[in-house]
Amino acid sequence: MLVDFRVRNFRSISDEMTLSMVAAKDTALIESNTIETNAHGLPRLARSAVIYGANASGKTTLVRALQLMRGVVVESASLQPGQLYNVQPFLLNKDTADASTMFEVTTLINGVRYQYGFELTRTRVTAEWLLVYQKSKPQLWFERKAISGKSDEFKFGSHLGGPKRLWQDATRPNALFLSTAVQLNSSDLAPLHNWFLNSLTVYTDGGQIPADFSTEMIRNPAGQQRVSSFLSSADIAIKSIS
Repeated sequence: MLVDFRVRNFRSISDEMTLSMVAAKDTALIESNTIETNAHGLPRLARSAVIYGANASGKTTLVRALQLMRGVVVESASLQPGQLYNVQPFLLNKDTADASTMFEVTTLINGVRYQYGFELTRTRVTAEWLLVYQKSKPQLWFERKAISGKSDEFKFGSHLGGPKRLWQDATRPNALFLSTAVQLNSSDLAPLHNWFLNSLTVYTDGGQIPADFSTEMIRNPAGQQRVSSFLSSADIAIKSIS
């Protein structure tokens, strides 16, 4: 269950931008439009959200950032040494052009809140961290920082079990510790990795929905009725489509 997503220094996004699913305090439609989390210190979440903005204001970029974050988590452990990331920083400022891009997501999995993020350039991961809220206070499970060249500094919390030093030594500069540890059978980190792999689905232009999806639907009466009903529910005065 997505709680929020944050990104900084990615394509047209310079400063940190946040997509939050935390519900407003307004109690109207609270039962139908929000979800009770039953998690310590976490209020109700909205079932859906809409991003408004002018053309070229960064709406699609925000979605693409989440898609890229998912791709790095799922695929980084299988990258070849020295393989580059297709990450594009904000180029209209000399300070951000050479800086890392940051992604962070907070998600609720089986009643436990995970706050996970990383920073990376085209060549390597420069930072990575995971905070876990099993109760109201956060537990630092691990933190990673690039200190010089290809060297990384790791800090581990006591709540993360398993051969952490083995996972640390196996983590390449262009791979995430999360992905590497799960590939080496970390049971504690598997729920978070599985959430990215199996629960987080991101659709973008030219992505997983075929371009002719709607036109194929209206080729038969049942699909045509579904599309017409959808358009009517938007109250745009269209009665039928062919």
